[in-house]
Amino acid sequence: MEVHQHYRNIRDDQLRALAQNGGVIGLSGKSAYIGDEIGAMSAIFRHLDHVV
Repeated sequence: MEVHQHYRNIRDDQLRALAQNGGVIGLSGKSAYIGDEIGAMSAIFRHLDHVV
């Protein structure tokens, strides 16, 4: 399940396809993308944990 839905974020099925094919992803700490008004580190870590 997605941590925060935003049109710039990739879907979970896309994350799995990246993992299966040795792909690489970059994470952004922009508050609009992570669902946190101040871009708090806890929100970034939630996204990082989800991606991993």
